[in-house]
Amino acid sequence: MAAVRIFSPPQVRSWPAALPLLAILAVLGMALVACDADNDSDGAATAAPSTDREQPASEAPAALTEVVVYFLDENGVIVGERRTSEEADPLQAAMSVLTLGPEAPGLFPALESGAAVQAVELAGSIALIDLNTAFADQIPGGGSTAQIEALAPLVYTAAAVEGVESVSLSVDGGLPEVPGLAFDLAEPLTRADLPIEVREPA
Repeated sequence: MAAVRIFSPPQVRSWPAALPLLAILAVLGMALVACDADNDSDGAATAAPSTDREQPASEAPAALTEVVVYFLDENGVIVGERRTSEEADPLQAAMSVLTLGPEAPGLFPALESGAAVQAVELAGSIALIDLNTAFADQIPGGGSTAQIEALAPLVYTAAAVEGVESVSLSVDGGLPEVPGLAFDLAEPLTRADLPIEVREPA
């Protein structure tokens, strides 16, 4: 009987042969990690400006209207104050500030407690100002000097608005009922109708 020779397959030494491949894969992995890190830093750098662009822009401050309003002092002098208002219409702005009262010490309010401006309108060169009945009550019945002092702050303030030449005063849409009134309020008033010492603002 012939002898049978059994051949063992050659042993494969896989670990030493795989070392170069593993080294190459490790280098490639490190390169990929480095690229990802660069991409992340670039993304963060470009994302910051976009955050700034998303911030809301600050609103521009509202334009103010400059007016001159007049108040009576203790010596019977009409004193002008230069003031500002957020009202866009100059006549409306002037009347609005007048009703707030004076800022300087020693001046009296143009409207006493309860008196109020109800409507303001410009008709051509005439300022139409309608007041409530409480204003008619503050006009003294006798003596033109005292009546001038009551009417002058309104008339002088309205007449200081550009384009206004005269001022028509009414109470609840009609003529005020003031006993002994020395002025015909059916006709518009001008500064010349109310002679009084005036101190204009600087």
